[in-house]
Amino acid sequence: MKRINFIIVATLLFGVVAAFTSCKKYEEGPLLSLKSKNGRITGEWELKEYNYTNTTDYGTITTTFNGSMVTTVFADTTSYTYPYSLEFQINKDGTYTSKEMADGNYVEETSLWSWKDGTSEKEMISFYSFGGWWVIKKLSNKELIIENNSSLSEIEFGDNYFSNTEMSYTFEKK
Repeated sequence: MKRINFIIVATLLFGVVAAFTSCKKYEEGPLLSLKSKNGRITGEWELKEYNYTNTTDYGTITTTFNGSMVTTVFADTTSYTYPYSLEFQINKDGTYTSKEMADGNYVEETSLWSWKDGTSEKEMISFYSFGGWWVIKKLSNKELIIENNSSLSEIEFGDNYFSNTEMSYTFEKK
């Protein structure tokens, strides 16, 4: 009888663990949070890492950010490095303020953000002046990872044109 009870309890525990891991909202965690997604997303965020790759018929451009400097490498292998920072203040009322410094130029902008609920298997968020819909890879109390990938294929002036863009941002809460 003890063995049957053990098997039942073990099966129930396995089922609960499987349910939690299969319902994991974000690819990179967390598995469970006591704060709502609104509670986790609001606050001050600072960019810690950025990766951008754009591949076209004409070559590939990559841009990386290491916490203080951006380096862009062009298809012809020339590169350009400059100081960079990006901060977001995300508010519960659906507004955000971004503060960006790129190579000595400072831009501050206030705009809107929203969730894209129920339309995708992936949790998505839009920062309206920040390039459309972003897939959330991770949303914890201290870290936010978002991705935006797109492809374009069209005929331009009689020639085929292809472009594939992959972007990933990692923010840390201040």
